[in-house]
Amino acid sequence: MTRTHLSLVAVVATGALVVAGCGGKKSSSSTGSDLGSGVVATVAGKPITRASLDQLMKIAELTYKQNKQAFPKPGTTEYQALQQQAAVSLVNQAEYEQ
Repeated sequence: MTRTHLSLVAVVATGALVVAGCGGKKSSSSTGSDLGSGVVATVAGKPITRASLDQLMKIAELTYKQNKQAFPKPGTTEYQALQQQAAVSLVNQAEYEQ
């Protein structure tokens, strides 16, 4: 693995661990279906938009290409897992900014 790929994996893994450690912190963040259109989550009332998630996925795709790796196809389990990790990363970033 290259350095860039390892960095991306480390960031995503750290985000997943932080969220897992936060347990039931639903009062500060929400990922339910009661969110508005174009919003994938909220953190303390601050929306995390679909556009932000899409932008992070484009960065991930570029990272895969730079590392000469195949990017998962939309709709696959691998793509959904990567998208979930990206969403977790955005939530963690918003929580950190709070």
